Amino acid sequence: MQLGIKETKELVDGVLTLAVAVDKSLADGKLSYQDLPLMIEPVGKLSVGFEGIEDVKLEIKDLDASERQELIELVKEKLVLESARTEEIIEKSISVALNIYDIIQVIKK
Repeated sequence: MQLGIKETKELVDGVLTLAVAVDKSLADGKLSYQDLPLMIEPVGKLSVGFEGIEDVKLEIKDLDASERQELIELVKEKLVLESARTEEIIEKSISVALNIYDIIQVIKK
């Protein structure tokens, strides 16, 4: 079955957009209210990404080689970080995304 990766790409895009925004915000070594404008786009993209999150698991299970490559290219294109703590920022962003997903699942019950 070929489901595509629309929902997965939207979620990955939202998480990566957040990671890049946090990275830019930390350029001065701290996160402050002045960084809020940088978070507007990521919050919007995360919202869109979470709308179809229930389909992401199915899409990942159905992933073929070309879709996998498409996701890799998306990450390469979007993930331009300046911070030396790039890996930590990515891991925390993914953790936040998963925690938000868990909260949504609890609310839906």
